[in-house]
Amino acid sequence: MPREGAGWGAPQPLGEEVNSEAEELGPELHDGVLYFGSNRRGGAGGLDLYQSTRQGEGFERARPLPAPVNSPASEGDPTLSPDGRTLVFWRQVGTRLVLHRAERTPQGWTEPQPLPDRFNPGSQQITPAFSDDGRWLAFATDAASLQDRSGARAAGQGTLFDVYQAAWR
Repeated sequence: MPREGAGWGAPQPLGEEVNSEAEELGPELHDGVLYFGSNRRGGAGGLDLYQSTRQGEGFERARPLPAPVNSPASEGDPTLSPDGRTLVFWRQVGTRLVLHRAERTPQGWTEPQPLPDRFNPGSQQITPAFSDDGRWLAFATDAASLQDRSGARAAGQGTLFDVYQAAWR
């Protein structure tokens, strides 16, 4: 969306090259490539990760990230390290959303591995993001609500998320 005066212009959909009849969410633009989740038809299962490269004023047709990144489980909220070599996202494992990492190699992405427990303290971890220098990973987690913070879960108000960060390197 172009800037207009002191503010931003009206948001514009990216068009059918990126959007589908299904849900698209969790976008991140990294070096001209848009990464996002979608539950569109033709994926590996549930919510999958897609990419679309900037092309002129728009984007090329979105395509799913290949296996082993996408799996029959749901994956979402992709983020890349500043150097673009590490992909972090959540994968549904049973009833949990567990942060995973995959490394980019000349042959493609490595098999995703769950991150250590310090990055997965709750039952759901979402919206990971690297710091600009790649030293920290921030993410939202329901870890505090699992400790029945303020009685919110007991009162049926749903899961509460807080933002955490942990040293990446």
